[in-house]
Amino acid sequence: MLTLTKYGHKDNMGVAYGDGNNAFASGKGVFYLQGNWAIPEIQKAEPSIELGVFPMPVTNDPAKNKLVSGVDVILTMNKDTEHKEEAMKFIEFMMNKETVQKYIDEQKAFSAIQDVYQEDVVFEGIKENFETGELTSFPDHYYPAGIGAENLLQEFLIKKDKEKFLKKMDSEWEKIQNR
Repeated sequence: MLTLTKYGHKDNMGVAYGDGNNAFASGKGVFYLQGNWAIPEIQKAEPSIELGVFPMPVTNDPAKNKLVSGVDVILTMNKDTEHKEEAMKFIEFMMNKETVQKYIDEQKAFSAIQDVYQEDVVFEGIKENFETGELTSFPDHYYPAGIGAENLLQEFLIKKDKEKFLKKMDSEWEKIQNR
């Protein structure tokens, strides 16, 4: 992660999410380390942009490189809701294959619903990962709740002290586990 900061622009900490999307859309970058969730915003800023995606290689051994992917949108209801019938109708509507397809097409997302597929050509570079199962989950899906990893990572990227970061991450992890 720290190595990647060397390849960014001069103000990595001073550019907001939307600014980055707009800058990339306007041609101020060749590669953009981002997720599929940014595609709709990039395309809003530049509808005629030609995009493609690929898994970021993390080793020099292609057999060990996988696509980071994971479910990050969930739909649920409280078991004690007073409006169970209405909530179920809404959930059934949202889980309808036609509705799901429309959602993933508009949001450039992927579906966990069987037989609903993301077919946008933008994703041609990662299609094989889904077909072969060459996937891995986001690391933060494994962090204990409350660890505050985003703050620890931000401090690490600002101060660039790997040993201090790792010790603090271990310490915070242990605090959470011992609660």
